[in-house]
Amino acid sequence: MIVKTYNEFLKNFDPNGGKYSIIGTIGSGKTHTAITLMHDLEAMGYKASYSCPFRELRNKVNLVTGSARTYHGYGFVSILRNTMKNWEVMEKEDYVKFFDMLHIPYNPNIVSSEAYPGNQILVARDSFIHYSLKKPTEDEEGFIKFCKERGYIFTNHGISYSKVLQIIKQLEEYKEKIKKIEYIDMLLIPIRKGYTADFNFIGIFDEFQCATPLIIKFINDVLCPKTRIYVYDLNQFTSYWFGADLKAIRNEVKDSDTFLVLEKSHRVPKQVGERLEKWKNMFKTKDVVKYKPIFEKEGKFFSLDGNYKIIKEYIKDSVRRALRENKTLLIQTRSHNLRRRIVSILLKLGVPFTTVETKRVESLQRILYNAIFKIMNGKPLTETEELNLIRYLNEEGRNLYYKYILSRKKFNVLNYLEIDSKLRSKILNMLFMDIKTTIPEEPLISILTMNSSLGLTADINVIIERKKLYERKEYENLLRVLYTAAGRTNKECFIFWI
Repeated sequence: MIVKTYNEFLKNFDPNGGKYSIIGTIGSGKTHTAITLMHDLEAMGYKASYSCPFRELRNKVNLVTGSARTYHGYGFVSILRNTMKNWEVMEKEDYVKFFDMLHIPYNPNIVSSEAYPGNQILVARDSFIHYSLKKPTEDEEGFIKFCKERGYIFTNHGISYSKVLQIIKQLEEYKEKIKKIEYIDMLLIPIRKGYTADFNFIGIFDEFQCATPLIIKFINDVLCPKTRIYVYDLNQFTSYWFGADLKAIRNEVKDSDTFLVLEKSHRVPKQVGERLEKWKNMFKTKDVVKYKPIFEKEGKFFSLDGNYKIIKEYIKDSVRRALRENKTLLIQTRSHNLRRRIVSILLKLGVPFTTVETKRVESLQRILYNAIFKIMNGKPLTETEELNLIRYLNEEGRNLYYKYILSRKKFNVLNYLEIDSKLRSKILNMLFMDIKTTIPEEPLISILTMNSSLGLTADINVIIERKKLYERKEYENLLRVLYTAAGRTNKECFIFWI
C-alpha cells in the first residue's frame, strides 16, 4: 500500500510486526519523519530504536533522541554480551605498528587514499566483505574481480593482488595474537557465530540506500526486530565503492506492507532542486553517461570552472560571510589531499570548524577551547583530555600552527605556548581570549567528505569536484554522489570543478 501522509501511514502501521518503508526525495524530511515516528511509538508504550550507517548522522540525531546507534554499535554490544568479552577493538596505533612491520605506507588519520596502499587494502577488504559476506582469503578470485570492477588497484605501489591477499591473511594472524577485533568484525562475527543482540524493539533504519548485503543480513539475523521501518532515497545511493548493492536493497524493501512516499522537498532552493530533478531523471533514463561538467550560474545555484587559487579566495570569503551572517557553511570534497589543504586555510583564518578523522568528529580548535577553558578556570584536565591535547598539538600543530612546546607536568597557557611573542599573541587572540564563562557552541563551519555529510545540511554548501573523474566509466555512481552532496543545501550551492 502506498500512502502520501504521515497520519495515513500511522493508521496502516502495525507495531507488532511487518516491514514498512518511508521513501523521500532530498529535503523531504525523511529523518525528521523517522524521529517523529520513534517518539510517537514510544508515547504509545512501544520501544523503538533508530539506527544509521554513519557516525556523523548518528551524532546529529542524538542531539534530539540521545539513543541513536550505528550498526557497528549494535554489533559490538552483541559481541560483548556473548563469548568475546575479553577482546578489545583495534586502535590506529595497532594498524600503524602492523603496516610498519611490513614497510607499507599507511596514514592513520584518513580512511582511504590511493597514496597509501595500507589504507586502500583495508577499504578494499572491508568493501568486499560488505558485498559478499566473505573474507577475501575465502574467495580470492571473487576479491580480485571485485577490486577491478570497483577501482581498487595497487599497481602504483608495485603491490600485486596476491600480495594484498597475503597482507590480509597476516592481519588476521596479527589480530589473533593481540586479541583485538576490527569494526568490520562487529558485523561479521555476530552473523557467523549466530549471536543475537537480544533487543526487543521496533527497528527504524535510516539512510537504508547505503545498506550493504552484510548490513542487511546483520539486521535480519542479529538484530531481527519483528517490526522494521526502512527510511531511504535510492537516488542517494552513494556507497557503491564500499560494497553496497542496489539490487539487494530493492529485494529487502520490495515486500513492505506500507510505503510512505514523501514527494515534496521543504528545504532545497528552487534552482538547486531543478538541477537535482534533472540528474534524478538521468538515473532513470540511463542518460547519465552523457553527463559532463556544466558551468552555469542561476539564483542560488553555481557550477563554476575553478582552480585552487580561486577556491582558496572563495572559501575565505564564505567563511567571513558565514560568521558575519551566522550561517552554517559546509565544504565537501572527495579528495583527502584537497581536504587537508582546505583545513590549513581554515586554521590560518583562526575560525572554529569541524572536520572528519578516522574515528572522531572533532575540531582542533574545539579541543583547545575546552582544555583552555578548564585551565583558565582553575580546573584540572582529566588524563584523557591531557592526552588528546598533547596528541592534537603534536600531530596537527607541528604543521599547522608552527611548533608548540608542551609541558606534561605543568599545564598552563604559558607552558605550552613558549614560542616567540608575536606568534603567541596571535594564537592567544585567535583561540583563547574570547573564552569567558562558557565553552563555545558547535562551529558553524564543517569540512567533510561527500559520503560523511549524508543527512547533514548547511546554509552555504561548497562542493569541490574533480573533472578527471568523469573521464571514467562509473558515470552514474559518480553523479549519484554529487547529487547527494548538492542536496545538503539550505540556501546556496556552489560546485567548483578543478
